[in-house]
Amino acid sequence: SFKSTELLETLNKYAIHYFPCVPQLLETFLDKILKKVRDESQLKYKLFIFLLENAPSLRQLGFGIVLDKLFAPARKVFGKEFKYFVSGGARLGRKPFLYLQRMGLTVIEGYGLTETVGPIVANIPEKTKPICVGSPLPGISIQIRNINREGIGEIWAKGIAIMKGYYQNPDLNDAIFDRDGWFNTGDLGMLSYDGEI
Repeated sequence: SFKSTELLETLNKYAIHYFPCVPQLLETFLDKILKKVRDESQLKYKLFIFLLENAPSLRQLGFGIVLDKLFAPARKVFGKEFKYFVSGGARLGRKPFLYLQRMGLTVIEGYGLTETVGPIVANIPEKTKPICVGSPLPGISIQIRNINREGIGEIWAKGIAIMKGYYQNPDLNDAIFDRDGWFNTGDLGMLSYDGEI
């Protein structure tokens, strides 16, 4: 089932630890949580949003334990054994990522294509950032080429997970592979200050 209520029931019933999904599902879960709080009272909803928006500052001021207790019911929705989401297939927006993170829910984002036989870049649970899919996985190299003024360029990849080429299509293969075997993903990205995509 793709119904969020049934998925949440399943997460609780079977003590799921890791849940791979697309960003749209995470946004749906977040909307459900926020709607539940809003339905309880407008004041509670405004306080909840204030806490989500200001959680980092409040933690620095020593209110971490209070925030953990306040966000515990939201985390409990996913089951007491739940560890983290693995998000892929599209980019998760900054605000949903931060809201889930501030509630104590870890989202690991990854990047890959059909042509890469799954993910080639991923975050690690201890080092997740919004709008960042992490570093190349072992055996993969990534380059950003044809970079514009904003630092955005084409993502090129090379390594063990990259396909050998499209079947019986030499013209397309010549267009997407350079002579050194680098594959043009057709996607745009940029490198963060610490070398993450």
